[in-house]
Amino acid sequence: MKATLRGHGRAEPRLRTAWRVLRPALSLVAGCALLAWVLSGVQWAQLRASLQSMRLWVLLVAFALLLGNDFFLAVKCYLLRPDLPFWRAYCAFLGMRFFSLLPGGNVTGEAARLLALRELAGAQAATAMVLMDKQTHMIPAQVYCILGLLLASIPMPAPLVWLAVWSLLWPLLAPGVLFIPRVRRFALTALAGLQRWRMGAALYRQLQTLCESCTGLAGHPRQLAAHLVCGFLGEGCCIATQALLAWRLGIAVPLADWLWINSMMLLAMVLPLSVMGMGVREGAMVLLLGWFGISRSLAMSLPLLISSLTLIKGVAAGLVVTLDKRRRLSSHTKER
Repeated sequence: MKATLRGHGRAEPRLRTAWRVLRPALSLVAGCALLAWVLSGVQWAQLRASLQSMRLWVLLVAFALLLGNDFFLAVKCYLLRPDLPFWRAYCAFLGMRFFSLLPGGNVTGEAARLLALRELAGAQAATAMVLMDKQTHMIPAQVYCILGLLLASIPMPAPLVWLAVWSLLWPLLAPGVLFIPRVRRFALTALAGLQRWRMGAALYRQLQTLCESCTGLAGHPRQLAAHLVCGFLGEGCCIATQALLAWRLGIAVPLADWLWINSMMLLAMVLPLSVMGMGVREGAMVLLLGWFGISRSLAMSLPLLISSLTLIKGVAAGLVVTLDKRRRLSSHTKER
């Protein structure tokens, strides 16, 4: 019996290691398959003509809007811990953008941001910032989405409406009810039994961290309001980027519809099916714009431009973070 348990214990790390290797590979295969499906119906002459119609000033404005999104999202984290140097917090977010280009996408990016914040504020504070930021991240997007669905120029399928409502209720309820002291105490008491299992203990520690974050913010309503306002401004930059590029490409979609299209794209990008959203972004955009009668070739040009700008931004972010680390190491060496 003991030998069996020891064998099981040795096999467990091997399985975890195999999954770490296999997961990025599966994500890459899934993304390539989705991208191949989208490209199979593309007329390359029309796609090339659409891209050639783009003007440099439009690309520069779109790139600036994407940087604006990063800026407002970094301010969100800064508002949770105003004692942190803003530039270092912003560099942590830029590092996330760079590492999101690697296999694993959002997972590697979030891990990089968490490690950078841990250097600044310690493990517990960094985890609290990331957890609170992730819990409130969907609120602005889904508010825009519900508003867009109400103003949509085409009939909306009921599943999309329910998905948008549920995606808004969850982030509102998860941190929202935890601002009530009695609810926090009840949640921690009711779920204390999770600590008996390894995975349950990890979940319980995250719940404790989230409760502590809510305790800190509950007494600062202005700080919380500013945190949410920055989220709305950041999502507004994303919506404006898509609407601007679509306008220049000749994609005739009313502005109000971009409110819910952006949110559906965001939900699709959360799925762990690709690297950096490759294939998922293109497939979702082609399907959504197809409801407006937009051809696949024209619809494909929009996510292609957004992916290119995102790639440039990620590489530039990596360069900025590298130069900042070299500068800090150099100044630290001189101080010695």
